[in-house]
Amino acid sequence: MAAPLTGAADKAALHRSSGGALAVDMESHLAAAAAAERGLPFAVCRAVVDPAWRSLPKAAMAGLRDDGSTAVLPILRELARDPLQLGGLLRVAADAGAARKALTAARRVLTASGAFFPGFPG
Repeated sequence: MAAPLTGAADKAALHRSSGGALAVDMESHLAAAAAAERGLPFAVCRAVVDPAWRSLPKAAMAGLRDDGSTAVLPILRELARDPLQLGGLLRVAADAGAARKALTAARRVLTASGAFFPGFPG
C-alpha cells in the first residue's frame, strides 16, 4: 500500500479485493530491508491499532511524520478546525495504548524464552 487506509470503506474494499486480508502492514518491510542490508536477523511482531470497521479521524493522521513519530501542532490545528474528531482521536489513543501493552507483553515472553538472538538488549 502506498498510503494508509484510514476509512472503513477503503479497508472493506481491500478486504474484498484481496481475498480476505484482515490487516495491512505498511512499515515492517523498511526495517526488514535495513536488517538485510546489514546482514542482521529480523523478525516482526505487530499489533493492529485501528480495526477495519472504524475510520480514523483526519486529526489522527494530521501529525504523522514519515518516520512514524508524531507532531502535535498539526493535530491540534485539525481539532480546532473540527472539534467533533476528539472522540475518535481518543479511541485511537486508547487502541494504541492497548496495542503497546500487548507488544510489551509479547517482548517479555520472547525475551524470557530466549527467542531473541544473543546479546539482544531485552
